[in-house]
Amino acid sequence: DVLAAQRRERARVRSERQQRWGRPRPKAA
Repeated sequence: DVLAAQRRERARVRSERQQRWGRPRPKAA
């Protein structure tokens, strides 16, 4: 589904952005 793909891409971008910012999240940790 397109919605699922968008959600997955957004989650990946968020993970990359957080790693770049250096702010670990409870979900990622």
